[in-house]
Amino acid sequence: MKDILLITFGILFFSFDSFSQEQNFSNIEYSIIAEGNDSPFENYQIVCFNKYFNLEQLPTEFRDKYDLANPQLFKKKMLVQVFHIDTEKQGLDKFEINEIKESTSEIVFDYSLVNSDTENDSTIQAPFLIVQIPRNTKKRIRFIANGQELGKGKEMYIKN
Repeated sequence: MKDILLITFGILFFSFDSFSQEQNFSNIEYSIIAEGNDSPFENYQIVCFNKYFNLEQLPTEFRDKYDLANPQLFKKKMLVQVFHIDTEKQGLDKFEINEIKESTSEIVFDYSLVNSDTENDSTIQAPFLIVQIPRNTKKRIRFIANGQELGKGKEMYIKN
């Protein structure tokens, strides 16, 4: 009986320790590299670790317009890119970053889509946001849009 109690206590202790470590998030410093309303993708979240990824995925005119082939963007940094097309004409025309934070095992990119200009509500909008954060390829990246975690695999493409 004593062994069972010790094992149970050990499991609870390690579970609590793991849980508490996961909850220790700190904010990440970031820079907005580009944002606009001419997204080349419908709904897409991308994490870029090197310039070749951008060269493969983004149209040439888009890369050139926002200088995304610049190797300085990736020096000890990586890009997080979020694209959307408001096909339902809800007036969603801009991304707002709620927070970007990290724990020892993951990065959480929390953002909202907003209607910042009601004058353009009758047209289909295509907002995008490209943010530079410190490079960390070993952490899982979670996207939270408008308070809900996005599905894995369907709307996110990560290339190491």
